[in-house]
Amino acid sequence: MLIAHTLSSGTLVVVCWWLAHQNALVSRPPGLFIAAGFAWVSLTVLVTAFLRLGDEARDIWIIASKVGLTFTFCAVSWRRHMWCRLRRRAAARRQRRKG
Repeated sequence: MLIAHTLSSGTLVVVCWWLAHQNALVSRPPGLFIAAGFAWVSLTVLVTAFLRLGDEARDIWIIASKVGLTFTFCAVSWRRHMWCRLRRRAAARRQRRKG
């Protein structure tokens, strides 16, 4: 079970690193906040994985990971909401121009 935890934590850290870099390329604030959220999740998962190897896993790191995930998912949802809103406004402007 420890091996499964360690492998899944390592995979999650790599995926978070990749997603943080993707979102950091967007220079607008939502992208930077999302990148910071992914970096936080990656860091807390990595610390939890190392502590678990020494049988000293602390619940505070697991709670910190969940807080980071909540923040990141809320930021992603907010960005998608705003992006859809902007697309609807642009479509309405195009319709008004056409006639």
